[in-house]
Amino acid sequence: MHRVHRFKATARMYKGQFHKWEWSKYNTRKGRSQNALMPAQSRATKKRAHDADNTVSSETAAAHLDFDLPTVHSTGSQAVMARVGNAMNTPLLHQNSDFRNVEFSLDAYKALINIWSPGDKPWKSSIPSPPTAPAGTILQQVQQALALFDRGQNAGGIRILDSVNERIASALTITASSSSSAACGDNKTGTEITTTTTATTATTASIPIEIIWDCFLAVPQLILTANRPELLSLFMDYLARYANITLSSGHPLTKISCHLAALTRAFSIHRQQKSNHPQASQEEALNMLKMYVSESWTLWLDLITETRGPKDHVTIHLRRGYAVLMEEDGDSPGRGSSRLLTDFTSSLDESIQIRGEEATTARVLELEELLAKMYMPLFTPKKLAHAEKMLKDVITKVVKRLGKGGTRADTEMGYNDRFLLFIVKHFLARIADHEGNLEAGRKWRRESLETEKKDLFWRQTSQMVEEGLRADGREEEAEEIKREVEEVMPKEE
Repeated sequence: MHRVHRFKATARMYKGQFHKWEWSKYNTRKGRSQNALMPAQSRATKKRAHDADNTVSSETAAAHLDFDLPTVHSTGSQAVMARVGNAMNTPLLHQNSDFRNVEFSLDAYKALINIWSPGDKPWKSSIPSPPTAPAGTILQQVQQALALFDRGQNAGGIRILDSVNERIASALTITASSSSSAACGDNKTGTEITTTTTATTATTASIPIEIIWDCFLAVPQLILTANRPELLSLFMDYLARYANITLSSGHPLTKISCHLAALTRAFSIHRQQKSNHPQASQEEALNMLKMYVSESWTLWLDLITETRGPKDHVTIHLRRGYAVLMEEDGDSPGRGSSRLLTDFTSSLDESIQIRGEEATTARVLELEELLAKMYMPLFTPKKLAHAEKMLKDVITKVVKRLGKGGTRADTEMGYNDRFLLFIVKHFLARIADHEGNLEAGRKWRRESLETEKKDLFWRQTSQMVEEGLRADGREEEAEEIKREVEEVMPKEE
């Protein structure tokens, strides 16, 4: 080492590091050199690994739950290992406890997503909020708390986090109640088909999107982006404790919260330890948390695509978020942005054939509102600029396709082009509002509703904008839109 790399280390330093990594010189795996350094496994380590495998494997999860899970055919631990190995560009010789917590968390998350995804409108759920709580989803409330902490208003931030904990407790209590009711129903029916249907339906309906998305992906990503991982440890500890109290030990919500709590706790422990390399240990633990977030996005994309199809509205809206928030280079299309516009217009065509224009408009507008709640708090200034550029490029493409410099009357525009231009301009308004540029947001909103065709589509989109403004407390602008709609299309008696 000294001759080749000009690095001198004592034997004691090497032994100490190997002991920390739990490596043993003579432990080998089949197919590797006898001189290769491999992880040493004590009886306790083997027992922990065996217990974890028995409790979190998604293929056997149904045996531990109060309901049956759909069969999963993709994205197992081997796939995670392969992707992580490629990302590190080094062979993975040892799975430490942090890595195992990531792997087991993803296994439980896979089961959770599969429970949620098959419904016709799986996003149609909400957690009751206490009367004194701030408005918004769990993710939006955590964002508000972080902003208060950054301004030194710790008391206000703690109050909001307490409100978040109340909402989580409420959601988990409802979930536990539904699971218990389904289990009682199982004992009465005595038929396997009825049991599976009843349990799955009850549990799916009782797990809100705020729990599945906010708590297990968006909030971790938000807190890590804000560089406040110590808050993530507090958040996950509470979630794990309450899940253990209210749900069965085999429930995916319990499993994933417990493993994530252990993962975030490991970061805090590494941070407090006064070892020879505390900084390196912290970075390793932090990288494990970031890897969990990245792999969770992949799980969502792969499983939703498999369950709902590549051109389903839910799949496409998920890809929209991935294209902006996770793809590093928007000019090099990846799994998120590749063929996104084409698939979006195809999904509209298919939905119109099945549901008709009015139902399709209502459905996609609901998803559009959800998209803002799910993604907007995760945007950094860099990602906002990237999203703004992508959206303006879409407008340019549509205008160019319409020809004549985009001067064709909107009465000649097809449904897909009208919908696409509305959604793009509406999201540009959301971005401007998020950046604090309320005047620009107002301009984009008015432009999104400008049309010569004062038809049902215009009324539906206008009502969506009005409701969004009222939710944000902007009553004056909402009233303007309401008056315009009532003047053009008075409500039927």
